[in-house]
Amino acid sequence: MNTVHGVAVDDQRRVYVSDRSNHRVQVFDENGNYLSEIPEHRPYYIYMSADQHLWISDGDHSKIMKFDLDGKLLFSWGAFGTYPGAMWGPHQFSVDSEDNLYISDVHVGRV
Repeated sequence: MNTVHGVAVDDQRRVYVSDRSNHRVQVFDENGNYLSEIPEHRPYYIYMSADQHLWISDGDHSKIMKFDLDGKLLFSWGAFGTYPGAMWGPHQFSVDSEDNLYISDVHVGRV
């Protein structure tokens, strides 16, 4: 791995590790045995939602992406830029109890 940047665990106790500089998310069982990977993204942050979807903030494409647990991209949104609504390096995100989304936009220096 190169620049581990986040860890998430699903209900089946599979461990998802954002391997940022190798442009992938690696998936392991609870004993650390390699299972699979989600390639071709630069995962700055990963999050396992309660409904068992893997969310990734992608640094190469400045998008937030939703995956099923088989690694299939379900949808993504976002645009590169510094204007309101765009992102340049969505580094981390969170959702509050009222479903408001907060994204730290590292290269622009804003939330």
